[in-house]
Amino acid sequence: MVSTKLRLRELLVERRWTIKRLSGKTGLSESYLTHLKNGTRRWNEDTLARLAVAFGLDPTDIFAFRTPPSKKGNKPSFISERAGKEDVVTHIPIIEKIPSHPAELSSDEDYAAVGFTGFTFPAFNMSGKASFGLRIKEDVYEPFLQVDDMLVFSPEVWSKTGDLVATEFYSKKEEKLIIALARVNYLDDFVLIECIHKKYKNEPLALIRGKDHFRVIGKVIARYQKY
Repeated sequence: MVSTKLRLRELLVERRWTIKRLSGKTGLSESYLTHLKNGTRRWNEDTLARLAVAFGLDPTDIFAFRTPPSKKGNKPSFISERAGKEDVVTHIPIIEKIPSHPAELSSDEDYAAVGFTGFTFPAFNMSGKASFGLRIKEDVYEPFLQVDDMLVFSPEVWSKTGDLVATEFYSKKEEKLIIALARVNYLDDFVLIECIHKKYKNEPLALIRGKDHFRVIGKVIARYQKY
């Protein structure tokens, strides 16, 4: 299971780099990188991209990995089996609320908190063990999405300009973190967010890369409509 924590400590040791050297390669402050190394600050997509370039790795190779806990009350068992040499059938959970950290859902209580009631969706070749299905239960996304539509998200697929994603950003207007569905547009110095939620859709946001809080929780990789 992929964790949101980065394995900076391990990579620094492997390359015999100091935080100061990594700072020079990424343009990120030594203080911020120290927090990332210790797991006391969150990274954003711009930070991950800079680290990937500095280390010469794929962004997903910078994540730390952990083994799901084995005690009673663990994450529901979603079946994955080889259907053929190329096709993989995966049963992903259908939930009703976007989780802030889907890869960290591990217990029945965690899944219940995001509206999982035991229903799963059999999907072919969906990328990533932390993928989840989101059932639309309100009309707040019309006309883009309808009630009972289902979106499949993968936290492990890299997003690009024009993609529909579940994102977390800081709203200065509301003075809090917002989790919403939005289309993203990546520019050199800014990330433009166009929320499709009725409450925010008329407020396109321009966030400064590396400064304003922004991260992609998961990219929409499939949509299923109820007819």
